[in-house]
Amino acid sequence: MTIKILIVDDEEFICEEVSETLIEEGYECLTAISVDAALTLIRTNLDISLIITDLKMPEKSGMVLIESVENEFGKTFKFVVMSGHGSALVDEVSIDLDAYNFLKKPLDIDKLIETVSSILDASWHINNLTPADVYFGRGQAILNQREK
Repeated sequence: MTIKILIVDDEEFICEEVSETLIEEGYECLTAISVDAALTLIRTNLDISLIITDLKMPEKSGMVLIESVENEFGKTFKFVVMSGHGSALVDEVSIDLDAYNFLKKPLDIDKLIETVSSILDASWHINNLTPADVYFGRGQAILNQREK
């Protein structure tokens, strides 16, 4: 099973750089350059395992994306937040950095890979569950089937 990651950043070259790096690590990647485009991709790809989002984007922030996803799907998706802006922006958008993994731009590629790997290893992928399995309540049924 290929693990699917969504990268959201208004700077297309950052989406491409992150995507290429993670594809080399064996992940499947989707990219979006806006919150609205990301929400469309999420709704049609419930098997996304991780969303990496920029915090500051022109129309809607990464925090708006996180809130929208959590309101619509609950806490079934894991997030990494990235930003090239300092703590003033973090305070401005009221993000609790302890609640999300945070990567500072410019990105350290080794830190990116380490962060993604540790999140996915610690999440439902240990049991090969996708967010769609959790969202549709299939998680326990899959685990029960494996025990037989």
